[in-house]
Parts: sequence; structure tokens; C-alpha cells
Amino acid sequence: HSGLEPTPDGILRLNILREVAQYFIKLNVEHPIFTEAHTELPIYLFEPHADEANNLKCGGYTDKKEIWLNKSNLNSSFEDSVMVYIHELTHQTGGDESATFHENLRRWQEFLLSTLMNPSADPSFSQAIEDLRELWKESFQLEEASSTEQAEKGWVA
Repeated sequence: HSGLEPTPDGILRLNILREVAQYFIKLNVEHPIFTEAHTELPIYLFEPHADEANNLKCGGYTDKKEIWLNKSNLNSSFEDSVMVYIHELTHQTGGDESATFHENLRRWQEFLLSTLMNPSADPSFSQAIEDLRELWKESFQLEEASSTEQAEKGWVA
């Protein structure tokens, strides 16, 4: 398979998404849905054609061991991007019509809400997520600075 090539800041954001999922997996040991190996699955980016834009807003499900994300997700907020990635990761258990997929997605949402609403349960987790959120925001500043530097050097039309 081939997808769109991520930019350097896009690669950073993909790694942030993987790291967030790894934190969730480490904390959710009572009812595991995934292992860390799932966060190492290849992620392919796509840009939907105009006639597909309404059908493929976030990602795409396949029965393969891979994850497809709309490239626009990497330009979304940290929270939106994490939720889309977790949703697409959950598709490793089934398609949209699958009862298993829906149950696992519900379990993820329940776990995420209970963990995020009780930061005192694991302060290091809350700090780690906040650090990743800040890194996500900084990646946009890095992208902007890189574009400005390239323009100043005449690398960008």
C-alpha cells in the first residue's frame, strides 16, 4: 500500500498519537483491548477525492493490520486527532457494523473519560498527556518557522 508522505511535523504528530495510545494501553490493564504492538501498525495518510469527502472524513477501515487517516487529521486539535486515531485503532477489532467494534469503542471512551476526569488517580499520566498536548501545539509553530525559513531561502514558491 502507499499513502501520502507525511511532512516532518506530520511524522512528529503521528508519533505523538502513538505515544498517547501507548499511555492509554499501559493504564488500561484491567480490560485490555490492544497491546503496544497495535500502536506500531503502519499509518497511511490519504486525501479523499471530492466525491468521497463526506464518506471518508476521518479514516478508513480495512481488515488489514494498518491504519488509514485523512491527512487533515494531523492539522486538527490534539483532542480531535487523538479521538480519531483511537477510533481508527479500535477498527482493528471490526468494521463500523461490528458489535465488537462498537463495544470496544464504548470501552475506550468510558476508560478515557474516567481517567481524564480523575487526574489524581495517576498524576504522572495527566502530566504526560499535557506534555504531549503542548508538543502537539509546538509542532505547528515548528512547521510555521520551517516554512518561513524555506521561503526566506527561496525554497518555496
